[in-house]
This record gives sequence, structure tokens and C-alpha cells, in this order.
Amino acid sequence: MAHFLTQCLFCFFSEDVGLLPGRLLEGLVNNRRLTSDKLTGGLNDLFTVMRDGGLYGNDDIPWFNGGLFKTILVPALSVMEMTELRNAASLNWSAIDASIFGTLFERGLDPGKRSQLGAHCTDPATIERIIEPVLKRPLLQVWEQLIPALKALLAKSTKKGEKNYKAAQVRFIGWLDQLKDFRVLDPACGSGNFLFMGLKALKDIEHYPDTGKSVRCHYSSRRHHLRHPAQPLP
Repeated sequence: MAHFLTQCLFCFFSEDVGLLPGRLLEGLVNNRRLTSDKLTGGLNDLFTVMRDGGLYGNDDIPWFNGGLFKTILVPALSVMEMTELRNAASLNWSAIDASIFGTLFERGLDPGKRSQLGAHCTDPATIERIIEPVLKRPLLQVWEQLIPALKALLAKSTKKGEKNYKAAQVRFIGWLDQLKDFRVLDPACGSGNFLFMGLKALKDIEHYPDTGKSVRCHYSSRRHHLRHPAQPLP
């Protein structure tokens, strides 16, 4: 049951941040014409498509890796449990800290097996003590050093498309490519908290609010195609 609830919570979050189209889970659990057996079958079908990727009705569902849907055991739901799912689905889960799924992952394990496997969800504060000096600080130093060079080139530029403008664009796109090519490795990955916070740090650096804002606005259309600078495996 704990694993099933973690899957449901992840789906609620995915719906509210746009990873799942059309509020699929909310629509499914709110269909009051479904019996418990049919709802169980519908949830099983949805989780299976999320595990493998593919069509669910008219919607093309992406593949959700990381193993959350490797095991799919949807329990028979009572009327009260179906009502609680509807109530939960109606909430806005978009503001939830995604690292909470790591805690849910750890608590969902059998205590005996958790100790045997050495499974432990690292808390965000501990992860930040690694992310800050190893990832954030070095990359932000590179960006801060790049800003004066970009501004100098843009100051010489008289119009879009001339050589100084193009030179600044090449260097700026090179910076975005550096973020895109950055890889985060967690050799003891459990819930993926370390990888999630690493990706979040890269996205924060990509949109870092600093004196380079005037530089960034020149290439906003190009940045639109580089919305995902890194994709560490969960």
C-alpha cells in the first residue's frame, strides 16, 4: 500500500506541474461511475503506460524512469479510500518539494530490508553541503567571468547579426552547452534526491538573476530551445 500511495502522490505532483497531460489521474479517480475493480484496472493501466511510455487514451505519455513504476500492485480500494483519492487529487501539489519523495521512498521500505540494504534518503541540507562547493560555486564563477566579456562584445555591436554580436552569441551558447553537458553521478542512488537537487541547481544557474540579465535577454529565443540543460538519471 505504501508503494502505491507513493505512486499516486507522484502522479498528483506530475499532473500539477504539467508532466502528465490532461489531469489524467484526477479525471480517473473522479469518475464516480467506476467500480472499485474498474478504478483499480484504470490505475494499473496508467501506471503501466508511465513505466513504459506510450498512448493512454488520446494522450501520449512519456516514459518515467527511475523504477517507481517497476512494480505495479494496485490494491482493491474501498469506497472510503476512493473518496480520499478524489480529495487528494483535487489539491494543488505543484508547490511540494520534490525531494519529499525520497523520504516517502525510504519510509515505504520494510525496516529490516532498509537496514540490510543500507537504504537511506539523504536530507536536502546534507546534499546542499556537497552541491554548493562542487557544482554551484565553480559554475557561477565561470558565469561571472563570462559576463564582462559578453557585455564588452555587445557594447561594440551596432546591430544584430554583425560580428561582435555573433561572437557574443557563440560564447553565450557555449555557456549554455556547458550546463547542458554537465553530468551528476550518484553511485549510491536510492530515491534520487541528490540527482534531483543537482538538476535543480543547474536550472537555477541557467536562470541566475544577476547583472547578466541584460546579456540573457538578447538571446531569449535561443534559450527557449535549451530549457533542459541537464538530464541526470533518477
